[in-house]
Amino acid sequence: MRARGFGIAAPLVVLLAFSSAAAGDDSDPAGLSLEELLSIELTIASKTGTTAREAPGIVTLVTAEEIAASGARDLIDILRLVPGFDFGVDVQGVVGLGARGSWGHEGKILLLLDGQELNEPLYSTLQFGNRYPVSQIAKIEIIRGPGSAIYGGYAELAVVNIITKGADELRGFAGAVVAGEMSDASARRRADVSYGANFGAGSFAVHGSVADGNRSDTTFTDFLGDSYDMADNSELDSRYLNLLATWKNYKARMIVDQYRTTQRDEFGENLPAAVDVDFDSLFLEATAVYLARPGLSITPRVNYKKQEPWQESHADFFYQKEVERLTGNVTLNWAPSDRTSVLGGVEYYEDRAEADPRTDPSGYFPNGRLDISYDNIAAFGQGMFRTPIGNVTVGLRFEDHSEFGSSVVPRIGLTRVAGRFHFKLLASQAFRTPAIENVRLGPGIEPEETTVYELEAGYQLRDDLFVAANLFDTTIEKPIIYFFDGETDTEGYSNEGDTGTRGVEVEARFRQKWGYLNAGYSYYEASGNEVASYAVPGVDDALLGFPRHKLTLAANMKAGSRLRFSPSIVHYGTRYGFGHGDENGDPVLEKFDSSTLVNLFLYAPDVLATGLTIGIGVYDALGEDYVFIQPYDNYHAPYPDATREYAIRVTYSVR
Repeated sequence: MRARGFGIAAPLVVLLAFSSAAAGDDSDPAGLSLEELLSIELTIASKTGTTAREAPGIVTLVTAEEIAASGARDLIDILRLVPGFDFGVDVQGVVGLGARGSWGHEGKILLLLDGQELNEPLYSTLQFGNRYPVSQIAKIEIIRGPGSAIYGGYAELAVVNIITKGADELRGFAGAVVAGEMSDASARRRADVSYGANFGAGSFAVHGSVADGNRSDTTFTDFLGDSYDMADNSELDSRYLNLLATWKNYKARMIVDQYRTTQRDEFGENLPAAVDVDFDSLFLEATAVYLARPGLSITPRVNYKKQEPWQESHADFFYQKEVERLTGNVTLNWAPSDRTSVLGGVEYYEDRAEADPRTDPSGYFPNGRLDISYDNIAAFGQGMFRTPIGNVTVGLRFEDHSEFGSSVVPRIGLTRVAGRFHFKLLASQAFRTPAIENVRLGPGIEPEETTVYELEAGYQLRDDLFVAANLFDTTIEKPIIYFFDGETDTEGYSNEGDTGTRGVEVEARFRQKWGYLNAGYSYYEASGNEVASYAVPGVDDALLGFPRHKLTLAANMKAGSRLRFSPSIVHYGTRYGFGHGDENGDPVLEKFDSSTLVNLFLYAPDVLATGLTIGIGVYDALGEDYVFIQPYDNYHAPYPDATREYAIRVTYSVR
């Protein structure tokens, strides 16, 4: 496996050199009762602290304790356990995310890391696999539904907000080393190091990580029947740095994220040799909070990001472009009483993209140049009111884009908590503005618009048992659809007919002193789908790639006086995909039977030294050899996930 400069020796030496004067480990999931868990405040759905039951959205909270206890290797392991979320393959070996049966890879799902938008503005995509160190996460807040009224155009189907540990959580050094092996290749090697401290009126936190790995070690066969061994041909390497400094009401952050992949999977057919496809990002943020008077705060924020996604250069293909986004935002929070809170603000951003001079003229931007810029101005407002019938939330976002003109998306919600019972009635609209390359490759492309209706009810059956279920109905108008024509070797985008899904999601949490049990179930069916490349011929209520039924189970329990055991199960129902061609080269529909992914993790906290935790895990214990299916018909064979993996994880904290 090539290292490409990403050695892990130095961080490993630092980790093992930590003093043995460590303080207690915080990975014990039994530390929170169910009542304490349900009382944790979230800000993702409203920008104002509310519990999950009060939040004006269908939300999921994943805590640091649950992440550590599960033995999760990366974000894929974590998000697979969330109802309605699943993964599919795009092109060039990239795995993306879907929600509630809809493909959300290109700009339909917003991923935030400490407030930074990780979606890249060229295509608006996200890439998953051996990326972002999960040991450094304090919590993940998720909206399973639209968030455009607050967050804008990437938050069409869902929002995932990753919050890393700050100085208060760290209070010193922390580190983790992970090593995993498949039968014929290394699955991953990762070293994470963190430090955080408070000093006077300020604080400082830093996270660093280096990793390398392989997507899989099995054989991939493309649409045309050509095969190769994925070991050392599907590498996933990363290095990552996250710095945060605060002083009184001021905050500054910098994130450097370099994700380097190697693949032979191009656009439906294999390359003769492995090539590098790189995704590099730099994020900067400066924020201040001004308390104008009690109950009234004004928060100006400036964000800058520079990204170089999908970088590939070889004899048959050249793509080298970079994009910058500079964003200015001023948000006002006003709480005139304990029954009313108001959020409002304005935001402006400018996107600038530039292509390498070696770019073929076909890759020039619509202005015929190697550079282009767009700008966008937005105003948003939201009011939350406590009334006799429940909490009423009313919100609206207006945006005016230099290329596409104006968009307006409203949201309205009614939530009520009455003792152990709660319910939510929500209606929201969302949108997705075409990305820079969507415009270049799709002349006349227009924004897509989404309308979502949701109803949730939940009940705390006992002090240790909580259950919630929701119904959803999602309609996407004028969806932006990607296509690649293998005969002409061209790609493009177009708006097509409506698509959407409707279904149900259920979550249950059971917690006692011995541990916990989290269960989830999700079901979707296609609703009015008119997009041919999403459809499953002969099965009108299914869409390509994603199972209609998904069942999840994650537990943590005592396994002796010093051991804890964490099994997790993800059961997928039947899936459909186009994988291979017939004798005429036409795609053949394949039915993929149900599959069950079982991960088993055993760990010992405070072993040998206080703060030292050692764990071992088996992933895909049943050997299902799961594959990612392309959720649209574009001549791509199923792409193998990791085979059975054996891993060891060592974490150590010093306070």
